[in-house]
Amino acid sequence: MRIAILIHYFFPPIHSGAISRNYYFSLEFAKRFDRIFVITTSNRRVLAGETKPLPSNMEVIEAATFDYRTVVGRHSKITHLPEGRKKGSLFRMLVKLQKTLPFHFLLGEGGLLYIYSALRAGSRILQKHDVSLIYSSFGPYADHLIACILKKKHKDLRWVADFRDLLVEPLYQNVYFEDLQKRWEQRLLRHADLVTTISEGLKKHLVRYKRPVLNVPRGVSLRNFNGNHFEKFTICYTGSLYRDFRDGDYFFFVLAKLIEDGLIDAGNIQFYYAGRDGSQFVKWLDRYNLRDIYWDHGFISQKETFEIQNRSHLQLLLTSATEKWGGVLTGKVFEYLEAGNPIVVLIKGDKDREFEDFIFNTGGGIVCYDPPQNDYLLKEFLLNQFKEWEKTGKPASICNTRYIESELSWSGQAAKILEGVELD
Repeated sequence: MRIAILIHYFFPPIHSGAISRNYYFSLEFAKRFDRIFVITTSNRRVLAGETKPLPSNMEVIEAATFDYRTVVGRHSKITHLPEGRKKGSLFRMLVKLQKTLPFHFLLGEGGLLYIYSALRAGSRILQKHDVSLIYSSFGPYADHLIACILKKKHKDLRWVADFRDLLVEPLYQNVYFEDLQKRWEQRLLRHADLVTTISEGLKKHLVRYKRPVLNVPRGVSLRNFNGNHFEKFTICYTGSLYRDFRDGDYFFFVLAKLIEDGLIDAGNIQFYYAGRDGSQFVKWLDRYNLRDIYWDHGFISQKETFEIQNRSHLQLLLTSATEKWGGVLTGKVFEYLEAGNPIVVLIKGDKDREFEDFIFNTGGGIVCYDPPQNDYLLKEFLLNQFKEWEKTGKPASICNTRYIESELSWSGQAAKILEGVELD
């Protein structure tokens, strides 16, 4: 009998596009193992989320947790702070400290009670069952610490340490004592049999730890939407911003110029936003007198978010890149691909070849830059999309579905992991 333990602080019903990676991989592992145990936080009862179906051979075990999310979840209806409230110097200092080891284990998600409870649960499972795989995914780092301790006690286990993000992110300068963090991370990961991550951009930072590293992007499940699109030409952005590292100003500058030149009728266009950072979009739109086209849906359910994506004609994605920080394929781009509608990726900063190749291979849309490297690229693309809507009322279908289904299926991605750790 093949048995696996998955250690995920964030597991359904947690509401997050990025964290859905844990859920979909768990479903694929459940097809390949006779039994799956998922150790997660008791906070899943108070975190914003939606119930998702689980296979019959999967058992979810809640590890007792008391951390800041426990307090916020029980005593406040606000589960996410807008980026505007995160820009204060004191808040940024505390967040940076919270992300820094070893303070992260005291102040971050999980905490000592979660680590202790999860270790007890994992040890009981290992005493009763012949487990072959432990799979943990960062963040929080508590999940990797738990997996590492269990692996050290049971050396025959195969441990896969997955990274949706990095502990030390060069662009964001998100931790104190960066060199010390890297040394500690290397000591912890030396026990991992395989390290996986979401892109080549992250992989190049993880290979320094001298462990096998595998690039396993998020899978894509095309939704094949057959319903009605919005009556007006609709551009959407669903999700959060990150301080000043994502900037939509150039996009709205180009859109406003097309309207000013009479090439696009403002009465036939609307911009839908869903997320917690609507106030920042208002600033950009007001700068170019575009407030009349704006609809702020606030923080909504995943089902409602998907409906907006499905019914829109164009999807905007904002990200950033530097010489030291590029090739980071955000979870949002995969989510947008599932809707099947064209995507404008606007990158603040340097050229990002991996993102360009990904969009080209999937046929997802275009990649453009701020500052612009081609003054006409975004303008022509927006105008062509609008003209297609005028003709058909639908978005231009440009996705390479054959490539997506063959190269980005959840099943294929899970198979890469198990082959990489020699369990398939």
